[in-house]
Amino acid sequence: MYFMNKTAIITGGGGGIGAALCLAFARRGCNIFLVDKFDVKPELIDEIKSQNVKVVTYKCDVSNYDECKKLSDDAVAEFGAIEYLINNAGITSDGLIKNMTEEQWDNIFAVDMKSVFNITKHVWPVFEKQFREAGEAGEIGSIINMTSAVAYTANVGQSNYGSAKAGVAHFTRHSAREFAKIGVTVNALAPGFIISPITDRLQGSARERFLSTIPLKRPGTADEVASCAVFLAENRYITGQIIHIDGGIVMY
Repeated sequence: MYFMNKTAIITGGGGGIGAALCLAFARRGCNIFLVDKFDVKPELIDEIKSQNVKVVTYKCDVSNYDECKKLSDDAVAEFGAIEYLINNAGITSDGLIKNMTEEQWDNIFAVDMKSVFNITKHVWPVFEKQFREAGEAGEIGSIINMTSAVAYTANVGQSNYGSAKAGVAHFTRHSAREFAKIGVTVNALAPGFIISPITDRLQGSARERFLSTIPLKRPGTADEVASCAVFLAENRYITGQIIHIDGGIVMY
C-alpha cells in the first residue's frame, strides 16, 4: 500500500531495465510517467495498465535541458505531484580511445550524465514545494540514478561510458547532501552484467569468458535491478549510497 496513488517518473522506460522498473512500481500501485525517446511497445503499456494504475508515455530527449523542464512541468500537470524520479536513460558507444570520435564521447556524456542533472534540476522545485506543503514530517520522495559497475572497474573500450557513469555516482552523493534538507533521498544503482538487448550482443566463448569473471557465475536480471529500486524508494533512511547489483564484480 506504500506506493498506492503515488507517481514515478522513469526515464528510458521503454525496454530492458526501464521496462522492469515501470512494471515493478506499477505492481505496487504506483502511477507511471514513462519517458523515452522512442516509441514504447503497446504490450508494455497494456501490462502496466493491467495493474490498475495510470500510465502516461512521454517522448523526450533527456539530454536536452529545455525539454526536461517541460517534462517536469507536464508530469506535475498530469499527476499533481511527483514522489519518485528514476534516472534510468542511458546509451553505450564503445570504442578504443585512439579510435573514439568526439561525437562518441559527447553523446555518452549528454545522455548518460547530463540528463541526470537536467531532470534533477527541474524536479527540485517540485519536491521543494511538496516539502513546504507537507512539513518536515512528510515523506516527500526519492531519486534513484543509474550508474554502473563499469564506473568502478576498467574495461577496454568503455572510457566514455565508465567516466560518465562515475560522474553519475558522484553527482548522486553530492545531490543527496542538498536534497536531504527537503526530505528527499538520493541513491544510485550500479548494475553489472544484466540480461538485456545490449548484453545479448556478447555471445559464444566471449560471453562465457566474461561470465566466468563474475563471482556468482551468471548474469543478473532486470527484475533484480528493479526490486532494489523499489527497496530504495520505500526506505526513508538510506541516502547518498551506491548499491552494487553485479554478482560480486565490485567488492570492497
